[in-house]
Amino acid sequence: MIQVLMQEFAEVTLSPSSSQFFRGTFISFSCEDDHSSAGWTLRTNTSTGNRKECEDWGRQVASSCVIDFVVSSDSGVYWCESTEGGASNYVNITVTDDPVILQSPVLPVDEGEDVTLICKTKTPPFNLSADFYKDGTFVRTTPTGHMTIHLVSKSDEGAYKCDIRGRGESPPARLFATVQEVKVVLFEPSLTLLVIIRIVVSSPYVVSTLLLVSICRQRHKGIMCKSEGPAEQNRCQRCRWLSCSQRFLSHNKMGQTCEVKLLLLISSLCCSSNQAEVKLSPSRSQFFSTEFVSFSCEDDHSSAGWTLRTNTSTGTRKECEDWGRQAASSCVIDFVVSSDSGVYWCESTEGGASNYVNITVTDDPVILQSPVLPVDEGEDVTLICKTKTPPFNLSADFYKDGTFVRTTPTGHMTIQLVSKSDEGAYKCDIRGLGESPPAWISITGQEVKVLISSLCCSSNQAEVKLSPSSSQFFRGTSVSFSCEDDHSSAGWTLRRNTSRETRKECEDWGRQVASSCVIDRVVPLDSGVYWCESTEGGASNYVNITVTDDPVILQSPVLPVETGDDVTLICKTKTPPFNLSADFYKDGSFVRTTPTGHMTIQLVSKSDEGAYKCDIRGRGESPPAWISITGQEVKGTPTPTSLQSPSVTSVTYVTYVTSITSITYVIPPIAVLVILVVLVLLVRCGVRRKPEEDQPETEVIYSSLRTKQ
Repeated sequence: MIQVLMQEFAEVTLSPSSSQFFRGTFISFSCEDDHSSAGWTLRTNTSTGNRKECEDWGRQVASSCVIDFVVSSDSGVYWCESTEGGASNYVNITVTDDPVILQSPVLPVDEGEDVTLICKTKTPPFNLSADFYKDGTFVRTTPTGHMTIHLVSKSDEGAYKCDIRGRGESPPARLFATVQEVKVVLFEPSLTLLVIIRIVVSSPYVVSTLLLVSICRQRHKGIMCKSEGPAEQNRCQRCRWLSCSQRFLSHNKMGQTCEVKLLLLISSLCCSSNQAEVKLSPSRSQFFSTEFVSFSCEDDHSSAGWTLRTNTSTGTRKECEDWGRQAASSCVIDFVVSSDSGVYWCESTEGGASNYVNITVTDDPVILQSPVLPVDEGEDVTLICKTKTPPFNLSADFYKDGTFVRTTPTGHMTIQLVSKSDEGAYKCDIRGLGESPPAWISITGQEVKVLISSLCCSSNQAEVKLSPSSSQFFRGTSVSFSCEDDHSSAGWTLRRNTSRETRKECEDWGRQVASSCVIDRVVPLDSGVYWCESTEGGASNYVNITVTDDPVILQSPVLPVETGDDVTLICKTKTPPFNLSADFYKDGSFVRTTPTGHMTIQLVSKSDEGAYKCDIRGRGESPPAWISITGQEVKGTPTPTSLQSPSVTSVTYVTYVTSITSITYVIPPIAVLVILVVLVLLVRCGVRRKPEEDQPETEVIYSSLRTKQ
């Protein structure tokens, strides 16, 4: 991958370069870029405070910040931040009072390199025999306490620790492997570069057009049969002409689809989707308490620009820093607990949302390991009934939607060639040990809907809407939900996750009225996340509502608000009088008092995003309501970001936005050209030539239709 950098980028380094330290060690931090450390400030998040500068925790020495004598409270995240708001990579260190540490790279390691882990004791002798573990699994024993991993790859990523018998065990240390990328520094994009990029961008459209021409010509040659006379005409099967678009979807007797794969390939070449997908490792829906879990946002480019969020019993829309630990482009939970159970998803700065994953963490002795992501129809799925302690492969009974399915002697049940009928809530039971929590398995269809618009990425993304449009409701209010797209609500299903259920459809909690789902009288148990889901597994945005028995609510937008819009918050009481004076708060800080309970935020920006609530004296306080702001504020400085991953895969700055983003200007004309060419081809393929006036009209007979495989 070629990476274009258009502005300097700092890197935080430390000496000694290790992720773990004994108490009392000397450590030095510095910010390094291509020029100097000027303009960059070292900050840290530890148990004693967030975003602390050097003067609060260390001693400034030239361009470095040193800690002469580290203690356990110095454990945490360190990074560099520029005066314009840009952030470097970060490093995470652990300081311990234990007698053993694992010296490992604090920065990500490039794939293909060798890495040596050293199990070190605080007091001599040092080079003692040590046992090494990865993700809790024994790796090997080395006589000197040094373990080298040759030619590291992504599969070597994980949490490592070591154990020296008679001395003790080290804290876990996370090792990250990154793909080494070619970085080309361009100080100003040239005309030649832009021309080359335009050619590369347009090549998929040209290829798709040539492929369509080839298809139509081959079809035109192979589908007609010439008739020699009346006898031959009688033996031929009379057929109607199939247009190109129909033949793309025509099926032979074996049910195989003609040229669908090719069309999907063309569609994928035309489309440059930037839709993220949330993934987790290990990839399953249930976990025992204290297990390690890693979440990441993955799209076609990088995880930049996407934020991981969660809704659990402890809070809604929480970011990684509130529930996990940022590690490169992932968010990890080193020791999950039952309160980590909930919904996790990725959200972009523009308000777009990824798919979601729903995990369950339990203290019970049995879990059901099942896919956390939807499974494609026709695939095989294996469910594993797992115990927390050995023995593991015990006989287990499996159930679907409360109905017994079968017993397997090893606790493994495979569902072959899954279909929509296999979708449901599964659980397992190991006699004498216990029963797993239920796990929902989703099946996605393979129904191919080929449209001309699919060649140019005309997305049919739905949006969930509700009426009244508010994030908070009193008990007893009537609320209506609907899925809206550019065409209709057909093909989309409303689902919800609440404190008592997950992925439930309208029929389980509401009343279907035309294309909407209505709850006539909401109750607090209706609080939760609502979204639309297509039969192919696509998901819309989501809305999060709160239903309360309290006497005061805050009426606020349930959908993200565009930057520059005005937003009015209304502090509402359940009983009259309604327009009472109210105090408004943002993120716990007092904002202002309004005499009528209405507060308008004019020309909102990202700084206005946060948790709002209101208080009417003598009546009570509303629940908190989160307001999301979408849209980018264009400035001549780098776009502020959160802590970026150590392996910076994409750095985009506004400085050269006029040059680089001009690439996209060439896409709409080409897209229009492709549509016109496709339409012409479809017409030419579907219409027979009129016979010449001086030739007798000959009826065309077709003997057979053969599908090219």
